[in-house]
Amino acid sequence: MARACSLPRSAFAARFVDRVGKPPATYLAHVRLDAATDLLRDTSLPVTLIAKNVGYTSEAAFSRAFRNRYSMPPARWRHERRAIQVL
Repeated sequence: MARACSLPRSAFAARFVDRVGKPPATYLAHVRLDAATDLLRDTSLPVTLIAKNVGYTSEAAFSRAFRNRYSMPPARWRHERRAIQVL
């Protein structure tokens, strides 16, 4: 993205943080994980396939990132959200 903007990476990152409030990599990770929550909530796709669909190369990497953001593994998040929907 920095190249497309004709900026050095550091300048691009600084401008990105000023405008978006977080670094580009963090923003991208949050977009991917937000897409994953939609898939976990609205489909019965296996976690492995959801991980691949949102851009992770392994289920383990996806699960670590998901747990860091939502404080629980994706399968548990799915189970708890479905239990809430039933109520």
